[in-house]
Amino acid sequence: MLKGMGLAFAIVGIILLLISGSTYRNTNRFIRDSRHAMGRVIRFERKMSNSNNRGKYLFAPVIEFEIESGEKVQFVSSSASTDPGDKIGDKVDVLYDPRAPQSATINTFWSLWFLPLFLGVLGTLFTIIGAILFALFLKETRSQRKLHA
Repeated sequence: MLKGMGLAFAIVGIILLLISGSTYRNTNRFIRDSRHAMGRVIRFERKMSNSNNRGKYLFAPVIEFEIESGEKVQFVSSSASTDPGDKIGDKVDVLYDPRAPQSATINTFWSLWFLPLFLGVLGTLFTIIGAILFALFLKETRSQRKLHA
């Protein structure tokens, strides 16, 4: 049982680490290829919370910014909370891909790096737990061999 659980945890951990590496690479590429613009919060979009906070809403800022051609673009931030730190009219630094400006993001550490960091930590924990369980299985197997020898 320890062997199977250890292998399962290790495999899931390695998959999470691979996905983390991929999201890290994609985030680096996005930062390298993106343009900066100064945006401003124009409103908040209300979203229902997926957690156990029944009846609670999350608020995601809607940002408007101007691209190099002078065209105004709006996007809804992927970061939402029950108490948004920004207020309508606040200025925010925006990163956007000039080929797809609607897929912009607010230039903050958490907006850019939360997913690769979260997946990396989770993948590392799963891999370590898998290795420990597998090591316990090996230790148990060796001790059983000594008893039967």
